Amino acid sequence: MQPLPQPLPISQAHGEGSKRGYSNFQTGSKGIRMKTLIFTIALLLIVSGSTLAQEDDCPTIVRTALDETENVCSETARNQICYGNIQLEAIARENVPPLTFSQPGDIINAGDVQSLQLSPLVDDNWGIALMKLQANLPNTLPGQNVLFVLFGDVEVTNANADTEDTTDSEEVPPLQAFYFKTGLNDAPCDAAPDSGLMLQTPEGVGEINFNVNEVEITLGSTAYLQAQPEGDMTVSVLEGEVTIAAFGVTVTIPAGSSATVPMNDQMQASGPPEDSEPYDPSDLAALPVGLLEIPITIEATAEAGGGLVPAAGTWTWVNGVSTESGCPAGMGTLMSARFTPAPFTLSGGEFGIEILMTTAFPMGGSPPSNAISTEPEPGHYIFEFNDGSGDARYEVRVISPDQIQGEMGYSSQGCAITIPFEVTRAGS
Repeated sequence: MQPLPQPLPISQAHGEGSKRGYSNFQTGSKGIRMKTLIFTIALLLIVSGSTLAQEDDCPTIVRTALDETENVCSETARNQICYGNIQLEAIARENVPPLTFSQPGDIINAGDVQSLQLSPLVDDNWGIALMKLQANLPNTLPGQNVLFVLFGDVEVTNANADTEDTTDSEEVPPLQAFYFKTGLNDAPCDAAPDSGLMLQTPEGVGEINFNVNEVEITLGSTAYLQAQPEGDMTVSVLEGEVTIAAFGVTVTIPAGSSATVPMNDQMQASGPPEDSEPYDPSDLAALPVGLLEIPITIEATAEAGGGLVPAAGTWTWVNGVSTESGCPAGMGTLMSARFTPAPFTLSGGEFGIEILMTTAFPMGGSPPSNAISTEPEPGHYIFEFNDGSGDARYEVRVISPDQIQGEMGYSSQGCAITIPFEVTRAGS
C-alpha cells in the first residue's frame, strides 16, 4: 500500500512561498490538525469506481446467441425442449423415433429424450437450450411450468426414462429426476457465464420438487446449478429460497448464497450437503437472466439492514471533476490530485463508510469525535463532521457489488468544494 503523499500547505497553494509545518496547516487564522485533515481528504476518495465505462469484451456470438434463443424459443410449451443455439445433440429414449433437433427453433417433447448434450463456447458455437417442465405442478395449471435455461458445456440424462409415459403426465412427469454435469470455470470472456443451468419456478404455485443427481431439491425461486464428476454439485440461489437434502441432511439456502453436495464419478451424491455460504455476485453477473420469464437481479447478500455489500476483491477509484466556490483557484483540483491512494482490498461481508475509508487510507487517522454516521436506507450512507475549521459531508451509495458512488462536500470560511467519486472492483 502506497503511503499518502504529503499535502502542500495552503499558503504555498496561494503562491506565498512561505513554509508551514506538516502537522499544523493554517487556514486563515485557524489551524487544522494534520491527522484530522488527512481523514477529511481521505474520505474524498472513498466513493466509487471509474467514470469511464468499461467496454463489453464478450464475443458477439454470446449476445447474438441469447437474442436468437429468445426469439426462436418463444413458443416452447409444457414438457418441451427448444433448440436455442448451436451446438446441441439430443438422444432419444429407446423405442422413440429419431428426433428432429438439429437447428435453432426445433422443439421436441422432453419425455422423448434420454440425454441432451450442449457444447461449450468455442469459436462460433455455444449451446443453449430452453426446457419447460411440469414437475409436480397439477394438470389444471397448463400455462405454469418450471423454466430451465441450459448453456455451455452441459449434459443432462433422464433418470427415469424407462418408466415415463409421455401420454399420461400424471404417472411420471418428464425429467422429474435427472443427472447432469457441467464444465467448470470455462467462461471464455468476462461477459459470458460459466456453463450451467438455471431453473425458475412460476409465481404463485408454491414449492416444486426435483431429484437432481440423487439430491432432493425443493424450490419456489430461481437457482443456478453446476456439477462435476468426483467434484461438487453447487446450488446457487439467485432469488427466493431452496432446500436440498441428501444422506439424511437438509440444508436451506437463502438468496445470495450457495451450498455444495459432493459427487462421485457417476454424478451421484456421495455425501451430505455442506452448509450454505454467501457467494460473490460478480461471479454470476454474466448469467443469461434475460431469458428467464420472471425478471430478477443478481445481488449481493444483504447486511442486517438489507443493503448491498461490496464484493471481496481489489478496488480502485477515479475522482470526478471538482466544483468550488469562494476558494483559492484550483483548490478542489489540488485536493483531489494530491490524495490518490493505491488500489486496496475489501474483504466482503460487513461494510460501512468507515470501513471503506480506513481500508483505502490506513494512514488516514481516526474520525473526529463529533462525527455522525447515518444510513437513511439500505446501501446509502451519510457521514458528517466538523474538523475545527469547516464542515465535511460524505454521501455514499453502494450501486452494485462491484460499484460504489458518492460525493464529498467541504466548506470552510466561505470556500465550498464538492468532489464526486466512483470506486470500482478491479478483480478478485
